[in-house]
Amino acid sequence: MTSHKAHHRTQNRPGSPRTILLYAGGPLRAMKLKFSCDLGGASASFEPGYCLQLLEHLDDSRFYAAWMSDHILQWFATDAHAPMAFPWIGAALERTKKIPIGLDVTTPIGGRYHPVIVAQVFATLGNMYPGRVVMGVGAGEAMNEYMFFHGWPKWDERGERLAEAIELTRKYWSSQDYFKWEGKYFLLELMYCLDKPKKPIPIYVSGFGPKSAYLAGKYGDHLMTWAATMDSRERIKNEIFPAFERGARDAGKDPSNMEKMICWTTGYGNIEKTKKRFRMQIAGGFSATGQSMAQPDPRKIQAAGADVKDEIWMELAHVYSSPRQYIELVQSYVEIGADHFLFFDYSYNPKASIKMFNEKLIPYFLGKRSERPRKRRRHS
Repeated sequence: MTSHKAHHRTQNRPGSPRTILLYAGGPLRAMKLKFSCDLGGASASFEPGYCLQLLEHLDDSRFYAAWMSDHILQWFATDAHAPMAFPWIGAALERTKKIPIGLDVTTPIGGRYHPVIVAQVFATLGNMYPGRVVMGVGAGEAMNEYMFFHGWPKWDERGERLAEAIELTRKYWSSQDYFKWEGKYFLLELMYCLDKPKKPIPIYVSGFGPKSAYLAGKYGDHLMTWAATMDSRERIKNEIFPAFERGARDAGKDPSNMEKMICWTTGYGNIEKTKKRFRMQIAGGFSATGQSMAQPDPRKIQAAGADVKDEIWMELAHVYSSPRQYIELVQSYVEIGADHFLFFDYSYNPKASIKMFNEKLIPYFLGKRSERPRKRRRHS
């Protein structure tokens, strides 16, 4: 009997990433893996300027991109921070020279932001920093949108709003003339993008469930999905990825050309120090009620964390003390077809986490560069 357990081997070229050849009970297929770092976890605990300093450790790193979350409130209330993402990403692009930077995710569904406002922000950034801007969008969380909607729309409405927003964004970026928009949720009498992006801006769409994953395949360029439940691997393999691929094919796209990004909350370092920090900040997001996405009050989300056992949220938040544990985690998702990995790190020492991922984890999968990274020029 043929085993369906996935295996991999690698092909090396000096000075270039390795190509993973994956076997999963079928023909070998090449996978080019990407690894990204999300500074949103750090931004929840540290001031915005500190997060800019962290970029110095990323611009010449092996990470594909640096990302920032877009919150007006946080998953917790005590000593929380939530910088406005749009000015931060502009400052981040100016401070760096090479690494792409994006948001994961912003919500252009007409609550906090009209989709054209978001589209204009990214068009301007794409005009000023061509090829270095990536965009993540989603249907939103109550803590960030509830107060603008004066309620919390059901997912079906938010999903429709997001789909229309993506179509409107692409129209705004590409139209060669003034245009009118008459959609279900958005109406524009006269619109035109004067400063267009100079290179295409990839749109990653957040898909936690099968319906949103289908939407990501149909309307987006790539998928972002969160591995935050005990059965995440099997659920993503059997439900999320197939729905994403079905949406892509229904839109006439080839899903093999689209990335499948896995997002993880992580906490690297001394376990006891990490536990103290995560108990306050993260545990509520894994509350047994399962309603944190629909809860608008961060104080209640934080309080709900008291009901979550340490062993549960530590596993769901991937609190590890060894790089090997993260290598095994990544490998388990490579085997089901994921090819882009985003670490949303809440560690007490973000610099140490970045160093570990860059020097221990990423080289395991992509190989070590033959050349030394060039020193970054110091800005005056």
